[in-house]
Amino acid sequence: MAEKLSIDLVFDKNWCDIPASVKLKCIGKMEFKERLSLRCTAKAERSLVDSQKINFLKGVFWGDSDDGAVQVQNASYWHVQNYDKTDSLYKVAQIWIDKSSKNGSIFQVSVDKIDSSFDEFLKHFTDRIVSKTKKRVRIRTNNPDSHILLERAVDKGIKAENLQFFRLMVISSEMKESEYDDSCKEWVCKMDPEVYLEEWEHEFSLAPYVNRK
Repeated sequence: MAEKLSIDLVFDKNWCDIPASVKLKCIGKMEFKERLSLRCTAKAERSLVDSQKINFLKGVFWGDSDDGAVQVQNASYWHVQNYDKTDSLYKVAQIWIDKSSKNGSIFQVSVDKIDSSFDEFLKHFTDRIVSKTKKRVRIRTNNPDSHILLERAVDKGIKAENLQFFRLMVISSEMKESEYDDSCKEWVCKMDPEVYLEEWEHEFSLAPYVNRK
């Protein structure tokens, strides 16, 4: 006769008595809000929640600037719209330099048309400049394999008269200028597709006629 087996993974105990390995599996099944709630219960739970990555496509944080601070860590892409200060470009670039961020990291921002973010970036990294034009600035990092490229969106198709758009990227130091993407439409639309709205409406209005046989 077979021996009666004991089932160790059935718990009629409190959450605090469950092994960490099982807790991690439970956390992996939780939604974002559930994880945040659990994270607030104790230091041990906070460490467990923080150790588990969560994949999401988009996060939107609403509120006045005095309501607190939003911390961004390990993001390969993020953008800020209608930023009202001139420090975003050089501060993000400095963080990337300090942390030796990976090639492919991207930060984008839209600012007021008369904003001086581009000039502030130049002043801050005068000793690191590899090349510069009215549209782009390339600087060295502390990593010989990586450079940082700042691009300004220059396109007559952009309808936002009061805004300018910038993209900051960590690139390979071996990247040639001939490999730069001269079209900014795709990355600007990723931030704010409405700046090309009139052009899209025109293309859409022509579509029925273009597709006629």
